[in-house]
Amino acid sequence: MSSHSSLNIEARDYSKEVINRISLGWSTESEVVNSGRITRLSFITDAPDFIEEMIPFSMFDEWGELENQEKNDLLSAGWIIYQSNTIFIETDLVTPACIEIIRSRQDNLVGPEMARSMAEAMTDEGYHTLLAILTCDAVRVNRKLSLFPKDFHLVKTMNNYISSLDSEWKRRVARIATACCTENHITDYLDLLAQASSIQPMFLTAVNAHAKDEWNHGSQFSVLARDIYWSLSGDGKKVFKDTVELVANNFFRADLEAWLAVFDQLDRKSLDKLRKKIKTNAIDLQKDVEFTNNNRGLMKLYENLDWDWTKYEQR
Repeated sequence: MSSHSSLNIEARDYSKEVINRISLGWSTESEVVNSGRITRLSFITDAPDFIEEMIPFSMFDEWGELENQEKNDLLSAGWIIYQSNTIFIETDLVTPACIEIIRSRQDNLVGPEMARSMAEAMTDEGYHTLLAILTCDAVRVNRKLSLFPKDFHLVKTMNNYISSLDSEWKRRVARIATACCTENHITDYLDLLAQASSIQPMFLTAVNAHAKDEWNHGSQFSVLARDIYWSLSGDGKKVFKDTVELVANNFFRADLEAWLAVFDQLDRKSLDKLRKKIKTNAIDLQKDVEFTNNNRGLMKLYENLDWDWTKYEQR
């Protein structure tokens, strides 16, 4: 690998204190250790599965005209889309970066603390994927909704971008930058649902478990981002920053293709008007709908990288 693409951070003065603190607490504090408490919760049929504020077309008159049962079914679909997206993010965008770092230990390119930290994070991500699978299937069984969306905006955008890069070292840098940004930004998304006390108790507990782990991951991946970024040449730094900005600009965008697939799978005449309105306004919805302007996690990443946050806010 050429020098400008080096991922050797063994000599970097990364924060061993932060990594060791998180790692030392992992065996008792990580949610995977307490996994049984979520699966023991009962499914409450009277509780909504999702929140209207995170339905990207809930501002349309056609949404307001729906019968309550149709709205509830679409809220259930919202949960399945949200958690299916989580599955794809964890497996397509985050886990590959963890593997990159873990394998780099075998070449002595990262220290033992960072390799262990990434292995622990990958274990957490596997558990978050399990929670997503279990809660999606809880909706399918209890609501009798056979919904299987699989086309998600962020995952598609980043996979296309990474595969378009013209060398493997750039793709490696982009994979790691993608995970670093995703793991910091996900906390901002989870904050929305963590406050939704009215939703399915099993799901709220799963959200809070995910959020707790991700705050630690944000610190882990911020340290990783800083040490990778400052080990790169100018070309490498550009790939890293371009990737982070692409993730940040697409993370909260609506998954309209997944929604349209869900409408097709439901196949109900009563939803035709709303589906048509979504399709007619798809470009504006994709461009304008962002679920939150909360950027605490992203700000933490920018601070660790010594980047100018005001330039992001003015984008």
